[in-house]
Amino acid sequence: MRKVKIILVLLCILLAGWDNPLSRTLSKKTQQGNRYYKQNQFDKALKAYTEAQLAKPDSPELHFNIGDVLYKQNKYQEAAGAYQKTLEIDPEDQDAKTNLEFVQKKLEQQQEQEQEQEQQKDEKEEKEEKEEKGDSDSSDQGEDKKEDQQKSDEKQDKEKEKEKEEQQQADKEKDKEKPEKGDEKERPKPEDGMSKEDAERLLDALEDDEKDVQRALRKPTREIYIEKDW
Repeated sequence: MRKVKIILVLLCILLAGWDNPLSRTLSKKTQQGNRYYKQNQFDKALKAYTEAQLAKPDSPELHFNIGDVLYKQNKYQEAAGAYQKTLEIDPEDQDAKTNLEFVQKKLEQQQEQEQEQEQQKDEKEEKEEKEEKGDSDSSDQGEDKKEDQQKSDEKQDKEKEKEKEEQQQADKEKDKEKPEKGDEKERPKPEDGMSKEDAERLLDALEDDEKDVQRALRKPTREIYIEKDW
């Protein structure tokens, strides 16, 4: 009986002094991960925690730590998965519950922000498309106005040319109505010779005119004003 006790004691001593490589790896990598995490070297911390999991895959502490690292890297979906894994192993872990709820809210905010950004992007593209279309329409309208103005000018030119031709035609018609020099009617010339009766009448008229002239010469050439005694 004493021998059995001695053997058990020796076994306990041996087990206590036995160097477990997995345990040593777990401890070492976990400490490295914690140190990198404090230094904000999250990529190195994640690598150290992942390597420590090789020694103890079902460690809730390692899953929790990995969740913290992923949250710091803004990988909210992956962080939520790590906290859920922690709760699967240890459902009573209140810190894991709190962090999981917090990360889920972050996910909702991120999705809303992405939707808002997508909506703003669509609105911006739609606005730019409308502005581009408006510029195109304005350009087309400008071309249409220019073309209309050109047609109007051409119409006015044609009307002026037509009026000019009509005026020229009217002038030609007037010229046709004027008699030519050669077409002027000759005035009747007095017949040659005079009858005896006409000669006598003409002679009598000349004599009468001569008498009138003589009587006119006898009249005083000026008036004499006589002062009256009233």
